[in-house]
Amino acid sequence: MTTLSELRSRLGLTQREVAHLSGLRFETISRIELGKNQPHRKTIIRLAKALEVNEEAIDQALLSMSKMEQSDPYRRWAFLEGLDRDLRVGLIEQLICQWTHNSTGLEGNTISAGDTHLILTQGITVSGKSLQEHEEIHGHGSAITLLSTWLNQKQNLSAAKCHELHRLVQTERVHDIYAPVGKWKVEPNGTTAIRSKEDPIWHEYSSPRHVASLMDQWLALFKKGEREISDYSSAIRFYTTLHLGFVAIHPYADGNGRMARLLANMPLLKAGMPPLLISVEARRDYLTILGDYCTASSAPLPGEALVHDNDAFKKLQQFFEQQWKPVRDLIGEFHDRQQSR
Repeated sequence: MTTLSELRSRLGLTQREVAHLSGLRFETISRIELGKNQPHRKTIIRLAKALEVNEEAIDQALLSMSKMEQSDPYRRWAFLEGLDRDLRVGLIEQLICQWTHNSTGLEGNTISAGDTHLILTQGITVSGKSLQEHEEIHGHGSAITLLSTWLNQKQNLSAAKCHELHRLVQTERVHDIYAPVGKWKVEPNGTTAIRSKEDPIWHEYSSPRHVASLMDQWLALFKKGEREISDYSSAIRFYTTLHLGFVAIHPYADGNGRMARLLANMPLLKAGMPPLLISVEARRDYLTILGDYCTASSAPLPGEALVHDNDAFKKLQQFFEQQWKPVRDLIGEFHDRQQSR
């Protein structure tokens, strides 16, 4: 089914030109195309004349837009407002592909940004790349869609939803009963932490027997903090807090980094802000600052503070702010394109 913006584009008209031809305000045309205004019959008649179609074609276009709105998992991404459908779709594709490429790349996936885009949008298979790497790409892309759907439905995050997201990130494959998918870890886990000024050192994450209690604390923090985001500064601080709290617990046997970067972005999206994406090219700095933070104190115990506001926290907050800028610039570029139409 054809949308109003597509009917307009067929004639090579801008929204302002349609407004002039129809005698309607530019703002009215824009809001109708975005599905925010339901036009009266007189307005439909004017639009039909301006777009050189009959009234039924306008009715069908409005119906098509209504169905798209209801089924669109990204309709709560407020930063998309004001964009024509083609720009909106293009921006969504770029963000999902960048998010997926960077987050999986930080964990060692070797599929390029361009191939990630082709895999997610065209469903192709990249020669020379493993099945697991392809599944990681598809799983992460599906995870973004799932969390966006939760936002549309105004569903609260829970342990069960974390497990559901984890099954997508891990592609629902159970390789080892001691490394369950979609369940909290059952064995201790740790890592060799890279530090900026000292030698690497082994760091132990929270004990499996404490995970359920600690994640209850983390979910309470998530619920409390998402109501407190008022600007970019508070958003950065909250993203950093959620990210570090989740990583400090490390509740799953695998996939914790991707999960932290997905979940910490949910409040940003809910607040109408774009996702914060960490570039794979910044992997060394990212891991080093994380290593500095994790080794500055031991893993949290139930009842203790999940996150400590130390020098490494502030440094990571600054790092995240720098990483957010390219995404915010990309949003601006798309809105500039919209204004030039």
